[in-house]
Amino acid sequence: MPNTATLDATAPKTQAPSTGIHQNATEKVDRLLRTIEDMDALAEEGFRNIEVISKLAIKWLETPDAHCRHRVGDKTLYTVLGLLKAQAENYGNLLGLHADEFGVDQRAAQLRALREAAQSAMTA
Repeated sequence: MPNTATLDATAPKTQAPSTGIHQNATEKVDRLLRTIEDMDALAEEGFRNIEVISKLAIKWLETPDAHCRHRVGDKTLYTVLGLLKAQAENYGNLLGLHADEFGVDQRAAQLRALREAAQSAMTA
C-alpha cells in the first residue's frame, strides 16, 4: 500500500477557483478598508486645519484694537478666506484621489450621464 503522506506531499498543489476569488475579494476589501482609514485621517486633518484657521480669524476679529483691525481688515480677512478655500480644495482633492482608486469618479460620471439622459427623455 502506498504511503499517503508521500503522495500528498508530492501531489501538485491546486487551488479551487472559488478560493482564489475569495482571496481576491478579501484583498480588495482590505485595500478598501485601508483607503477608508486614510480618507478618514485626511478628512480629520483637513477639518482640524480649517477649524484652527477659523478660530484664529474669529480671535482676530474680536480683538479690542478696532483701529488696527480697520486698517488691515479687508486684506487680512481676504487672506484668511483664501487660506480656508485652499485648505478645503486641497483636502477635497486628496480625498478624491483616494476615491478614484476605486473608480468612484468614473461611476459618478456614468450615473450623472444616465440621469441627464433620463431627464432629457422625460422632457422630450
